[in-house]
Amino acid sequence: MEKGFNMPCSEDKLTIYSLTHEYGHMIQDNILNKPYDKMLKEYNEMQNKKKNLLALAEKEKDIQKKVKLSNDAWDMDDDLQVLGNKLKKVDNLKEANAIEINNEISKIAKKLLKEEKPELFEDISEEDFDISYLMSNYGRSTPYEFFAEAFANSQCGEPNIIGKAMNIWLKEKGMMKSGD
Repeated sequence: MEKGFNMPCSEDKLTIYSLTHEYGHMIQDNILNKPYDKMLKEYNEMQNKKKNLLALAEKEKDIQKKVKLSNDAWDMDDDLQVLGNKLKKVDNLKEANAIEINNEISKIAKKLLKEEKPELFEDISEEDFDISYLMSNYGRSTPYEFFAEAFANSQCGEPNIIGKAMNIWLKEKGMMKSGD
């Protein structure tokens, strides 16, 4: 593998590094999709309710009940459209949320680095310090790859500051036990 392409990893974990990286994507997807999944469920339930109302209206013999059921079903269109638009906005927020998560991990990493090597911060604030040199080239390519690379580094035997920060972040979010 090209030097700098992946994060530090112990020799005995090299065979599972890529799999661990992909598992990092799965964890991040789970985090980023929670608000989307809830809205999608609500949207699907609303569509099913409309479909059921229209089916009942079709079977109804009484014309007044038939009209009321049909109107109730069609009145749901505005709500469905609003919810559909919200789903699109949530989808657009995923990358922003991925960046925010990476910023949280980077902030923890900077704090750890400042504790280990305070001399690096003599002429620069923790906030302005660029930690990207500790991330693999691939991890710098997108917010999604940053997370996956940080996760793989945290789990594959030789975590650097970013891998250690990832473990702290996972513990803070209740995704990792303190003893792990």
